Amino acid sequence: MRLNKQGFTLIELLVVVLIIGILTSVGVPQYLKAVEKARAAEALQLMGVLKDSLAICYTTFQNQFDAKCTFTNLEANISGAEAEKITTDSFVVTRLSGDGTYYYGLKFERNNTNKDYSIVGKKRRSDGTFVRNCVPNTEKGKELCRVVAGRNYATVDGF
Repeated sequence: MRLNKQGFTLIELLVVVLIIGILTSVGVPQYLKAVEKARAAEALQLMGVLKDSLAICYTTFQNQFDAKCTFTNLEANISGAEAEKITTDSFVVTRLSGDGTYYYGLKFERNNTNKDYSIVGKKRRSDGTFVRNCVPNTEKGKELCRVVAGRNYATVDGF
């Protein structure tokens, strides 16, 4: 008598589920890192546009910088721009006033409930360079800063 074997055995199904679980455990963290890098790339691209616009405005209106060089007055037309703040899906951007060390700055804070990290860029008075740093606000933010900066986020010169 011949038995017709139909379907899969329990062992075969368990092996398939195990393989899918292993692939998922490897793939999901890599996917999340890629998403965070994309968000940070969006922030850095916007930071470049704003940095250039603020530099032009600063050169033009040094004595009236804080009054004339708000986000709504810049040449770069950015949707969602208020005078001191821009809100996007990923970040809330705040214009930072200058001080004795820096001409001006920008702060990109993650637009989620935990505000895991922020990217701060400032134009240094001593040599005119624009320095970016990733500032973690939570424990998860420390890891995300490593992902965003591509190396240790706490370096003096930023990334």
